[in-house]
Amino acid sequence: MLLLRNHLKDYIATLKNFLTCSIGSILLRGITAITSLLTLRIFTPAEFGLLSLINQFMLIFPIFLNLGLRQAFWMEYFHIDSHERRRLINRIIIIYLSIAIPIVFIALLHTQLINKLIFFGQATQSMIIIALFYSFTQFFSELYLQVLRNQMNALSLTFIQISAALLTIFINIILVFFLQWGIIGVILANTASILFIAVLSFYHYLKCNSHCYITTKKITSQAKYLLLLGFPFIPNILFSWILSSGDRWVLAYLTDMNQVGIYALADTAGQLFNMCVLYPMSASYIPYMLNKYKRNQNAIPKIEKQNRKNMWWSMGIMSIIITLGTGIAFLIGPRILPPKYLPSLNYIWILLMGYVFFMGTYFSSCILVFKRRTWQILGMNIMAATTNIILNFILIPKFNIYGCTIATLASYAIFFYLNLRETNRVIQ
Repeated sequence: MLLLRNHLKDYIATLKNFLTCSIGSILLRGITAITSLLTLRIFTPAEFGLLSLINQFMLIFPIFLNLGLRQAFWMEYFHIDSHERRRLINRIIIIYLSIAIPIVFIALLHTQLINKLIFFGQATQSMIIIALFYSFTQFFSELYLQVLRNQMNALSLTFIQISAALLTIFINIILVFFLQWGIIGVILANTASILFIAVLSFYHYLKCNSHCYITTKKITSQAKYLLLLGFPFIPNILFSWILSSGDRWVLAYLTDMNQVGIYALADTAGQLFNMCVLYPMSASYIPYMLNKYKRNQNAIPKIEKQNRKNMWWSMGIMSIIITLGTGIAFLIGPRILPPKYLPSLNYIWILLMGYVFFMGTYFSSCILVFKRRTWQILGMNIMAATTNIILNFILIPKFNIYGCTIATLASYAIFFYLNLRETNRVIQ
């Protein structure tokens, strides 16, 4: 009876954290949606497409800067005590600064090459410089948010993110709508919100008793261990990004920026799903499962059986919600979207069903993360991402944007299947 009560208490706490993060994400998306809708009336589809590429660059470049250090911290967190966690944070910050500063400096010297290769010559030097500063600063804000997620401190996490979103909205209103700075204004607003969280993280870092802020003791051996542990996450996240967003570059290469803009707007539904479902899961359910594995290592098969039930129920319910929500979007969309963006409604359901399969991997990969099976996860990501790119090149010339959406759905389904198969091998 006591055991059942403890399990129920854990589930309630996890559900509470999930709902807190989810409601916070809904408020966050609601706040930013107002600005996004107004922005659509200012930017042409081509400008919106360029902004989408810049945002994707600001998402992917930090991966190469931190070399998997933040992910290594995440994996080590659940295997060490609180004192070691503080020391680990110190080491990671020192290693990051040693790596990131030279890389950013070199990138600043080659902004024209970056513009030519990544943005097809459409971006300005100012846009690229701001994007590089954003990428450098993001590590500190994300490391702080990662600590809050690991602690399942959903309330503080949500409050900080909403505060950052409100700051973004305020700066967007000034720079984009009043001063009419266009794309520069948008990325400056995003950078300001990241800088706000980074400053807050630095304040809490100094406030906490984290000991020896600057130390090089055993830093070489620790750097080697952490980089080897986190290295698989670099190609892992890269291929995850290719799986989710690489098709925009293929679409831009095979068609034009107008098509990228239409597709990018349709994919905002996927971003909404990510914020309201996947992100809250990473801050509630996944830490809950990792802690549960640690406390009950002899009962992992039983725990995984319940995890699998949770997965199938969640995927089924979410599929129904998405189908109903897409119908509502077709009714409301023509009333709030500019006519030039209405075709994006046709692609929402296919994209979101791909995200349902992706959500399934959040359940199935918990045990793989706990067992540190990073190389296996990398292999699955490579297979799914490669399939996505190949399908895009095959399908886009025939089906245009529909080719992108079908390729994404098929690739996520393959990734989900591979995760299930690998999980079955681990628990047997």
